Amino acid sequence: MASTDFQFSTPSTPVRGTEDAEYNFGTPANYKHYDSPVEREAVAPTGDGTAQRLQQTVTSLEQQLSNEKKLRIKAEVNLKGVMKQWKQVAQELSKQQTDAKPFHVVTDDHLKQLTEELRYDVRCFSETYFEDLPPQPWPQQPLQEDGSLPVRVLPEEYEQCPASPTVAQSFLWRVLVKRVFDRYEWPADRSVGIDLYGISKFLRPETENAADHEALRKFHVWRATTANMVFNTDAAVSPKERWRALGDSLITQYIHPMFSTFIAESENQRYYEFLIKIVEKALILDREISRQTAWVRWVFEDANSPAIQGGLQVVMAPALIKRGKSSGDGFEEEVQLLRADTCEVQKLPPPMEHSSELEASSEVEDSMVGDESFTSLTYFTTFAAEPGN
Repeated sequence: MASTDFQFSTPSTPVRGTEDAEYNFGTPANYKHYDSPVEREAVAPTGDGTAQRLQQTVTSLEQQLSNEKKLRIKAEVNLKGVMKQWKQVAQELSKQQTDAKPFHVVTDDHLKQLTEELRYDVRCFSETYFEDLPPQPWPQQPLQEDGSLPVRVLPEEYEQCPASPTVAQSFLWRVLVKRVFDRYEWPADRSVGIDLYGISKFLRPETENAADHEALRKFHVWRATTANMVFNTDAAVSPKERWRALGDSLITQYIHPMFSTFIAESENQRYYEFLIKIVEKALILDREISRQTAWVRWVFEDANSPAIQGGLQVVMAPALIKRGKSSGDGFEEEVQLLRADTCEVQKLPPPMEHSSELEASSEVEDSMVGDESFTSLTYFTTFAAEPGN
C-alpha cells in the first residue's frame, strides 16, 4: 500500500472561528484564553502583576474616596442653606407672634403721671415733718446690727446740709431707687421676685452701652415678657400683704433710724402710714415700668451741674430717662421724660467758727469736763447762735 503524506496549509485569511480551533488544537480543555496581552499580564503569576493589581485597587479606592468627599461637601453646603432658611422662618414666626400679642403698653404721659404723683407724696411727707426745723446737720446713719458700717444712701457732701424737706426728699427717693425700683419687689410671692431679680442681673448686658441697640432690645424684651407672665400668674393673689411687709422692712432698716429724731411720738402712726403709702405707690410704678419693654432709668447726679459758692445743688427727685418704646423698637433713641427736681442749699458753717463762740464754748467746757453730752451740745449751740437763726 502506498503511503499518503498529509500537508497542512494556513490560509492567508483565516475563516472566522477557525483560529480558535487551530489554537486549541492539542491544548487542555480547562485552559482559559485571553485575547489581550494586558489581560494575560494582569493574571500572570509574577510579582509585577500583583503590584499592578494592588495599584489599580488603590487608585480605584482613592477615586471613590474623592467622590465621597465631594458628596459630603455638597451635603454640608445644602445643610447650611437649609439651616439659614430655617432661622429666617423661625424669626419671621417669632415676629408674627410678637405682632399678634403686643407688649404691655405704657404711654409717656402715664409714666409721667405716676411719677409726678409719687413726687408729690414724697414732697408732702417731707414738708410735714421737716419744715421749720432749727439749724442742725442731717443725722449720721447708724451702724448696722453686726457693727459694720452702713451702706451710704446720701452723697457724702450732703452731710454738710441742714436737716430740711429738701434733704429728706432726696433721702427718701434714694431709698426707693436703691431698694424698690428695678428689683422686682412687686410680685405677691417674694421668692418669685427674688428669682426674677437674680436671673435679670445674670442676663443683663455686661455694659449697658447705648451703642449696642440690639443687645439692649433683646434683654428688655425678655424682661418685659417675663414680668408680664409673672403679673398674669399673680393676678388672682393680692400683693397688699407682701407690699406692707416690704414697707415695714424699709421703714425699720433705712428710714426710721434717720427720721426718728424729728418725729413726735404722737405722730408715729400717721407718719408710718404715710410712708407705707409712698412705698406702695413706688411698687405700682415699678410694676408698670417692668411690664413694658422700654429701658427706664432714674438719674440723680448731673456732671454738668454748676458749682455754688457756699452751697450745694441738692437733687430732691431724680430725672426720669427712657430708651426705646413699649412696642420693643426705638432703642437707638433716648428721651428725658422728667427733669430732676433740684434745689440750692447753703451748707452749714463749721462748728465754733467765731471767736466769741469759741470763748463761750471754752467756759462751758471747763464746767462740763467728763460730761459725754458736751460735744453734741456745743455743736448744736454753735449753729443756733449763727446770725439769722
